[in-house]
Amino acid sequence: MDLRDRQKRAVVRMFDDVLESTSHSAQRDEFGGRSHQGDIQYKILILDKFTFDVIAPLLKVNELRQHGITLTLLLESEREQIPDVPAVYFVQPTARNVQRMSHDLGKTLYESYHFHFTRELPRSALEELATASVKANIANRVKRVFDQNLDFVSLERDVFSIMRPDAFKKLNDPKSRGEDIEKCIADVTNGLFATVMTMGHVPVIRCPKGGAAEMVGRELESKLRDYLGSKNGSGFGQMPLIGVGNANGAAAQQMARPILAIFDRNYDFTASLQHAWHYEPLVHDVLHMKLNRVDVKPDKNAVGADAKTKSYALDDSDDFWKKYKDAQFPKVAESVEVELAEYKRAIAEVNAASASAANSTGGDDADDQTGASTAKLTKAVESLPKLQEHKKLIDKHTNIATALLKEIKQRGLDEYFSIEEDFCNGKGDWKAALSLLSATGRGSASDKIRLALILLLTSQLNSSGNTGKIDDEAIEGALRASGCEVGAYNYVKKMLSLNQQLQQNKGGNANSSSNRSQADILDWADRLYGQSVDLITKTAKHLLSGERQLPIAAAVEALLANQPSSSSSGDVGGDAVVDTFAYFDAKASASQRASVPLSNRSSHQEEHAGEYASAVAFVLGGGCYAEVLALRELAQRERTNGRAKSVCYGATDMCGGDDFVSELGEIGGGGSHNSDGAAK
Repeated sequence: MDLRDRQKRAVVRMFDDVLESTSHSAQRDEFGGRSHQGDIQYKILILDKFTFDVIAPLLKVNELRQHGITLTLLLESEREQIPDVPAVYFVQPTARNVQRMSHDLGKTLYESYHFHFTRELPRSALEELATASVKANIANRVKRVFDQNLDFVSLERDVFSIMRPDAFKKLNDPKSRGEDIEKCIADVTNGLFATVMTMGHVPVIRCPKGGAAEMVGRELESKLRDYLGSKNGSGFGQMPLIGVGNANGAAAQQMARPILAIFDRNYDFTASLQHAWHYEPLVHDVLHMKLNRVDVKPDKNAVGADAKTKSYALDDSDDFWKKYKDAQFPKVAESVEVELAEYKRAIAEVNAASASAANSTGGDDADDQTGASTAKLTKAVESLPKLQEHKKLIDKHTNIATALLKEIKQRGLDEYFSIEEDFCNGKGDWKAALSLLSATGRGSASDKIRLALILLLTSQLNSSGNTGKIDDEAIEGALRASGCEVGAYNYVKKMLSLNQQLQQNKGGNANSSSNRSQADILDWADRLYGQSVDLITKTAKHLLSGERQLPIAAAVEALLANQPSSSSSGDVGGDAVVDTFAYFDAKASASQRASVPLSNRSSHQEEHAGEYASAVAFVLGGGCYAEVLALRELAQRERTNGRAKSVCYGATDMCGGDDFVSELGEIGGGGSHNSDGAAK
């Protein structure tokens, strides 16, 4: 279930499908002469800002060249006429983009036009393009119009984003109108539909009941069902026939399909708020990695080339990153030192071989010595290019690690991580936490708010533990004394208060005037925040378990196991995950949709019968690399136990902790903070 590989193949096919016209069977080289490479069609690529982000982490410049892309331009830019070159357009089907493309047709900018859209092109837009081509008398130059269903960004083999960074705010802001929320739900559904189409399998959709996640799940099921019922979708997602002649064949075929588990960000705030201590989450959170690139700013005293900001790509082509991205930061720093020592040793061997060849002396076996020295020198010289590349890799991660270490020391990020981890495990030190929150404590304003929210989310759930009940006034006082806006803190506190009212309302007399008033408040809260208000407290109880597992990872594990409540290990707040998650299946009949097919093992059945083999966890409202790491650990644990599980993670956007605090602050009516903690 490698979404990145599937998306890359789809994009490459889009480039390679450009056909040569009869009059241009031979190619022109870079000097304008004829080339004999008839298997390559040179072309230009036109992108909008969204598709530029799709392509950036997927294909490097040299890979684009290999597929004939000689020039990449933005649709919004002013472009000159290039009459003898075909143009490949890859854009979102927005009204503005279609208008711009129609303008290009009117100016006859290119030899031929190959239009590709990230998702379905509306009929009205198609007619607009057709009209523009007819008016310009170049309808024969429009060679292709395709809906590619590539409306997402593949960041890694197991991580993707649909790049809707404002989804959380739209779905939770009290000022959001109903039509804005519906539009956001539809937009997210389009992104997930494109992901499913690229994945090539119709998933079983699971999501917490109530709220935006269920709305997206229901909309996606409807969209998939309509597609499967259409002419184009009749053969989509067909699994190989298995268990033919066996009564369990249909069930086994069902379990071969992936699960798509959709979560509200409210399902677990702590993962997005807690400070990181592993390499990839740290780089994303502290250095603000975006689209697999990170910029490292120079030291204030740097001069010359060292005074320039360095931009680094971080993907699986980087062997060091691939090996250590999930490691804790001290292990990464140690490994950089080891790699540097190994490089110095290899260079010393090259120097020794060079000296040996230069110092070869005459004698009876002079020819043998000279031959041996020459062979060593030749081998050493051949290794130099590889060593130089290795040195660049070491320098890159040395610079990144140095930048991280600087932030860690200045902001006390190791202290924040340690204290937050203790509170999440139910054994936090209240005095140490309050010391960090104080005006004299290290850390930015955003760091302090994140810690305060962790205290708020965890301490109220553990009144019997060491943490006790938090002193809310002390926290707010410390935040204000540190110059922090408390909008984010007040927002989460209000949601927890509403949750308490919900619990009281469940146990009270529904007919009393007091409880009717409470019910009105809770109805208002559901409309205000766009989802169930009890999700935060309900799932945060996972944080206080002895062996902590992030709530989303625990839920995915339970959904993969597919066990009913009596045997499920994925208990969240007393309710089994499998029982409390809504179930949608676009391939199921009306009778099949009435019940959830659960694993029901018997002694003669296979040990893992009824379990799903793969899952896609999608977070509605901003994802984080802490959850990516947790799901990778889950997949590794399953493999260790003899169960091959594939788990992929996606989100409306990958959101750093500081950015998430800013969103909460805006919704809560407070100010936001930039990355260095200054209040805006």
